[in-house]
Amino acid sequence: MSRHVTFMTIDDAAHYTPQERAAIVAAYPAHEREARA
Repeated sequence: MSRHVTFMTIDDAAHYTPQERAAIVAAYPAHEREARA
């Protein structure tokens, strides 16, 4: 059995435009933004 862990932020998701990224991050609750974005 093997394991793999991927660390990335929304900035690493190239399929989102900068405007889409901003909208997604703005939709996160304030207390989650630093951890998720």
